[in-house]
Amino acid sequence: MHAQNPSCGVDEEDIRSACILSLLDKEIALINNARWRDQSYRDLISALLGRGQVDDAIALFDKFTSEDTLSMAIRAVGMALPHSIEDEAQIKMTLDLLTERAQNIAHKGSQEVALTYVAVAAANAALSDYANQTARKIETQYMRNKAYQEIAETLSGAGSADKAFLTLQNIEDHAFRNKAYAISAKALNKHGLVKQAVLATEQIDDPYIKANTLLAIMLNTPKTDKE
Repeated sequence: MHAQNPSCGVDEEDIRSACILSLLDKEIALINNARWRDQSYRDLISALLGRGQVDDAIALFDKFTSEDTLSMAIRAVGMALPHSIEDEAQIKMTLDLLTERAQNIAHKGSQEVALTYVAVAAANAALSDYANQTARKIETQYMRNKAYQEIAETLSGAGSADKAFLTLQNIEDHAFRNKAYAISAKALNKHGLVKQAVLATEQIDDPYIKANTLLAIMLNTPKTDKE
């Protein structure tokens, strides 16, 4: 007879979920190399998110020794929310938890990267106000501007031009704002919103960036039957 792990039931679904999760958690904890151990936990989180087990994924955050890997885990959970949770209030509650975990990261660089990931995740969930509020928590101006740029790019890619433009107005650095408008213009054009893409270029006052963005729009705009 084959030996059966006493923690596993006879139900196949139980063996594939709770049982294997328990076994994995035990075995990963025994990995001596911290980098490999963190990577294994990150892979486990990805597997859990693929099954919609958001709470189980978040429960593994305390296992990480590397704050950079924790930041990536926060990103993975955040980006999975629209596919795992339908209720907007529940998504916001989970984002609140991710924000708290990000702010508790000791290394400032990793903390601000994690907050950027949460902000982009909120934008990906069509919560632009929440995304911008999260970006405001970032102290370093460059990283804060980068967060606004990535929020706007995400919103543009989803076709939310007006919300993207509102986000771009938050960028404090002039040159950074020019580049961010160019990125959003290309994302809008890719989404098929050519008019809004051209409108975005009107906010660019660097002739080189503006010309190159318009050229990219022209080259990547599908031709109509009349052309």
